Amino acid sequence: MIRSFCLVLILMLVGCSSTPAPEPDPLPVGSTEPAPPPPRRVYIGDVSTKVFHREGCPECESIDLSNQRLFETPGEALDGDYSRCPVCEPLRGW
Repeated sequence: MIRSFCLVLILMLVGCSSTPAPEPDPLPVGSTEPAPPPPRRVYIGDVSTKVFHREGCPECESIDLSNQRLFETPGEALDGDYSRCPVCEPLRGW
């Protein structure tokens, strides 16, 4: 009885199949591709007024291209002593 118990225990630990276990699927079930990275936001600073905006803010339409400075984050603009636009509120949802 003890011998058969030990044999069962050994088979459970070692595995009784000689076939290796299948590799796990690295993608979620039903997915064909990994999820894309989140879209990259751009913040536009006006060099002449030192105000920065979200991309697409209507206030940006009046900024001359030579006066535009691009920022990757609102923090980058704040570090450059730019103020936030009251129209598009670039810190909202950051």
